[in-house]
Amino acid sequence: DNDIDTEFEEYEDDDEPARSIPEQEDIVDNRGRLLVQQPAYDQIINAEVQLQHENNMVMGKVKRRAIGPDGTTVGAYNDNPILNSIVYEVEFPDGQVKEYAANVIAENMLTQVDSDGFSTTLMEGIVDYKKE
Repeated sequence: DNDIDTEFEEYEDDDEPARSIPEQEDIVDNRGRLLVQQPAYDQIINAEVQLQHENNMVMGKVKRRAIGPDGTTVGAYNDNPILNSIVYEVEFPDGQVKEYAANVIAENMLTQVDSDGFSTTLMEGIVDYKKE
């Protein structure tokens, strides 16, 4: 008995339209062989995303899927981004590598772009401003 709702419902309100992740089908040739060997859920590899690192939000780069001690991928893929638990290694500018689940990475990516897909920057403050 599985009580988890696997149907993903886009959030929207009066201030923000729903952000949707389009369905992607695997591209195949006329013999049915995959043309793109990298699965859609691995499209976040090499993505740069701001994530919590130590006590700050820092830009990190998704390097690869995390591999467990038994040599298999950590986590499980799900079409629903909220339930996708594959774990990826993210490298930060200081050289440290941390593991994050795909759903955490995706959530951070979506909160860092506007409705047109452009990056948004959050300003923390102005330092050393002087009016003459």
